[in-house]
Amino acid sequence: MPQSQKDSSKDDREPLGNFLIWTPEIDALAEHVARCIRLGLPGIAVTGKPRVGKTNACKYLKHLIPQVMGHNVCVLNWEIPESLASEREQIQCALQNMQCAQFSHRDIAILRSRLMDEIYTAAGVANSRRLLFIIDEAQNLKLDFFGLLVHVYNMLDYNHYKPFFLLVAQPELTAIRHQLAYRSKYQVLGRFFNDMPEFCGILPEDFDAVLTSFDTPAREDDPPPACAYVPNLYEYGWRLNSLAHGYRAALEVIRTEANIERRVRMPMQHFRMVTIDILDRLGRGELTPEQIDTPLLVDAFKASGFHNVVLHYVDE
Repeated sequence: MPQSQKDSSKDDREPLGNFLIWTPEIDALAEHVARCIRLGLPGIAVTGKPRVGKTNACKYLKHLIPQVMGHNVCVLNWEIPESLASEREQIQCALQNMQCAQFSHRDIAILRSRLMDEIYTAAGVANSRRLLFIIDEAQNLKLDFFGLLVHVYNMLDYNHYKPFFLLVAQPELTAIRHQLAYRSKYQVLGRFFNDMPEFCGILPEDFDAVLTSFDTPAREDDPPPACAYVPNLYEYGWRLNSLAHGYRAALEVIRTEANIERRVRMPMQHFRMVTIDILDRLGRGELTPEQIDTPLLVDAFKASGFHNVVLHYVDE
């Protein structure tokens, strides 16, 4: 890279880098999924409130599940857009999610066959007969679309593969489950709704660990992403996890102001927004670490809009 590009202004940089962020909730989900796979369950559904980091978790699981399982697993990430109107579009969407260029054909049977060929190819590349399908935005699945997932499961099972489906969705998926039960779709319920755990936001006691994960580079030899943004602070030993105590104090102020008695979790989106805001102000010289106190962080939390949605993230 030319030196002029290395020395570009901070406006062109991403303070936290552009890579996947670990949270304890992701670890807990990975362990739960791995246990369900070992038990031989065909699938489960996971719901989570908006902005808690479900899509980030789906991407992270692609790399984490094989490590937790201790062997190769073919992990396929499919995202379901809201606009799907037919089974043909659903199959074409699945093919596109698998980077298949030939996703168009007027014969739907050929599209189904092509999808299965792509799945078998992916399993061969991963050198595994164990497949994990992670279906993100699963609340967008129309009731009739579950038939395709059943077809894929049955074909793989018939050919001695071991598929597992993880549906990840907004809380609206619970209503879809009730509709399936009302229509006596017990095969679908048995395949994909054996369990419905919730994926939650970040606990206050985990703020230190999550901030440390922000400071953990994608490659071991690389510096922390924020180091390029505020190198002088990192040179003197400052790290992001030093903000954790202040974050907890600010969250407690907001919880008290909202008259909430139960524990509040922090959604990843707002957590990240606040951290980027603080880093940006530090990088621009508008702020020093010594000036970061509870009132300032309360203002930063409110600037992210968290105070308007805090009631949604109260532990039940």
